[in-house]
Amino acid sequence: MANEWGAFARVTTNPVLAMAVNRQEGADVGKVWHFTSQRWEAYDSGNYGHYVIGQTQLGTSGVWMADRPAPIPSTLTVDVVAMEQTSGSPGEGTDTPFDVRRFGGQIASFSATVNESGIT
Repeated sequence: MANEWGAFARVTTNPVLAMAVNRQEGADVGKVWHFTSQRWEAYDSGNYGHYVIGQTQLGTSGVWMADRPAPIPSTLTVDVVAMEQTSGSPGEGTDTPFDVRRFGGQIASFSATVNESGIT
């Protein structure tokens, strides 16, 4: 896998899903990624199935990986919510969130002075 968002640990025989929430881009902050149309949009429960993607388990380890869609730059700060799918298909009221991780982002510049008083 390339462009992974990271690992989520969950021992389950059910599928594990991922949902991405934008935490950085101006007007798109708080919007969710629509995996079918490949864009950020305000959450709409009718589109829930388009907001989640299946994760890949590494063997039978209980470690699951989610791929970052290519249109989302790795420098963009994104919260990825991991959920266990507990019914036959993804469902807003049935999938169980179990973890959230923040990925991406970068510091454009950083300056500090270290002296006997500490860091300023």
